[in-house]
Amino acid sequence: MAAMRTAVFDVDDFEGCVRFPVFSPDHLVKFCICWRSANWLDAVAVTRIEGRRSVRLLAELGAKLRDFREQRSIRRCDLDETGGNLIFLICQPRSGSTLLQSMLGGHPRIHTLPEPWFMLHLLYGQRPDGLTAEYDAGIAQKALVNYLSAISGGRKLYIETIRAAALNLYQAALGRSGKDLFLDKTPRYYLVAEELREVFPKARFIFLVRNPLAVLASILHPLGGDWTALRAPDRMHDLVTAPRNIVRATSTFDGRTSIVRYEDLVQSPDMTLSLMFEQIGIEQAPGLMTYIAIESELGDAKSITKHRIPVSDYIDRWRQDLRSSEKRDVASSYLDELGPDLLERLGYSHRELKDQLGIDRRGKKAGTRWRVLLTPDDEIRWWQRMRLSFAHSRHQRGTWRTILRTAYMVFFGHAPRHHKR
Repeated sequence: MAAMRTAVFDVDDFEGCVRFPVFSPDHLVKFCICWRSANWLDAVAVTRIEGRRSVRLLAELGAKLRDFREQRSIRRCDLDETGGNLIFLICQPRSGSTLLQSMLGGHPRIHTLPEPWFMLHLLYGQRPDGLTAEYDAGIAQKALVNYLSAISGGRKLYIETIRAAALNLYQAALGRSGKDLFLDKTPRYYLVAEELREVFPKARFIFLVRNPLAVLASILHPLGGDWTALRAPDRMHDLVTAPRNIVRATSTFDGRTSIVRYEDLVQSPDMTLSLMFEQIGIEQAPGLMTYIAIESELGDAKSITKHRIPVSDYIDRWRQDLRSSEKRDVASSYLDELGPDLLERLGYSHRELKDQLGIDRRGKKAGTRWRVLLTPDDEIRWWQRMRLSFAHSRHQRGTWRTILRTAYMVFFGHAPRHHKR
């Protein structure tokens, strides 16, 4: 077991952490970074604590750790059937949800794991569209509706069954964590936010929003800036459907719901978290600003692993990522697609964002890229398909290689073949 780098902290902060009413080793990690794999702290890692209180604090810490292990071995948290033990973190992908999850994971009452996603599978079974499968999801949905109409309880029984299945999975996650709240961070729950409220009426909801231009730039970043890849249905849902569903959900959800702006979170984390906890009805815990990144194959954990506290370095990175004229054209059309009213309800100004883009949209070709992105495959024309193909190839191969490849295809009638040696 490798020891991580320790840090020196103020003794008053450390004492406050040890004596926090609801003790959790995960909380102490925020003050002295050391071994966490077994969810306990070794007193050796607490270094250079000034004053006579050090020996007494370390002894008190050891006693609490022993009590915690004993309680954890026998403790089992029975989940509220209405979702009172659940917190859902919903947002557009690439909005900073991994950062917020990592911070909340240090709360002494909150346990979390990488994105579960399973509520999408459970809830999409009753939808007539949006799901494809080898067995023909459309027919399966019709069969389910017919079956529910023929049995006692119908759809109400189906929702109760989904609730029971989900609670079993959440119960297994909490297990022996010693905590009583589970945070499910799955950004694409924006697709089922209203159904989640129906299944778990007392669950807490956190909606994280971010500058749409920053979200767009962040989605394009791992794609090498290839704006043609936005035609994928899931990415277009992330860009357009997500903010619309989030606004609709936040306008109808009552109580235990909070809207958090990414920019506020990284610039004023303590104030933002304090307000969020007040809105969802959970006591605030000190020290959450210092976090340990949640390890996951999903989400964007690269940036948060570089830091131990929230930083504002990425707020305006979109300006660099969207510096090309074609990406700025797409970005401007994207803002128009969302519209001033929706952006205002998200906390952003349509006019200010357009001014920050600094693009002249008075030309005849303005917005044509976005229109091509929205055109269904069966309606797209050959010349639009050629344009998309050329733009995609240019991002992959560069301009000159794309021109040579196109000339080769026109002359020989097929793409260049790469012969294996």
